[in-house]
Amino acid sequence: MAALNQKIDTLVAGDTWKIIRNFTGLPTGNTFTKVYLTIKAKETDADLAAIVQKSITASLTADGQITAQDSNAGTISFFFTLAAATTALLTPATNYHYDFQGITSTGAIYTFEAESQIWARRGVTDATT
Repeated sequence: MAALNQKIDTLVAGDTWKIIRNFTGLPTGNTFTKVYLTIKAKETDADLAAIVQKSITASLTADGQITAQDSNAGTISFFFTLAAATTALLTPATNYHYDFQGITSTGAIYTFEAESQIWARRGVTDATT
């Protein structure tokens, strides 16, 4: 079910990022209550050692939102917004590992993207105001 070996490599470290995802073909009958985005230096790092770990729900927050889902069709759409201060934690031209993982109302866990990499680019302008 998981999309494997995806790569995010067009974003600049220190910029605000909005990452939008739509997934189909999920097991039907599930209502996702939370989705996580986790970025780690090594896949084997503990979550506590993650460089970034954000979670979203159906309620809009600064971190993003689950925007649509159809438990009968097995689909979900969501977005994460990462603040510039968060993406500045990533060293440009360095591979990091990430995944998106959802948790259902019954506690079932599904990974939407796995074995994937984020590679942040270096910007030229450092201005923030």
